[in-house]
Amino acid sequence: AAYYFGVVKGNTPAAMFMGFMLAVVGLSIQHDANHGAFSASPMLNRAFGFCDDLIGGSALCWRHQHVVAHHADPNDAILDTDSYENWPLMRLNPALPRLPHHGWQ
Repeated sequence: AAYYFGVVKGNTPAAMFMGFMLAVVGLSIQHDANHGAFSASPMLNRAFGFCDDLIGGSALCWRHQHVVAHHADPNDAILDTDSYENWPLMRLNPALPRLPHHGWQ
């Protein structure tokens, strides 16, 4: 949707808004739902967890990677994949080398 508004329609504000809304879905709704914390109803959590699939991800892969891999060893510099999978763009693990742009984090 952001690509459509930005490139096809040339509407930069609409594209930015759609990008922001996709981030809201990805960072809050599907995250909480896939943790089982969005609703007291497991069925609603499952349904809203699939919002990840609507924005180009995979709820199944996310649940496995985040809930199983990350929560098994949270913040472990070696075993927690969330701590090093975004390097070199972001430095979330103090064991990784610091690059000049990491000062802006």
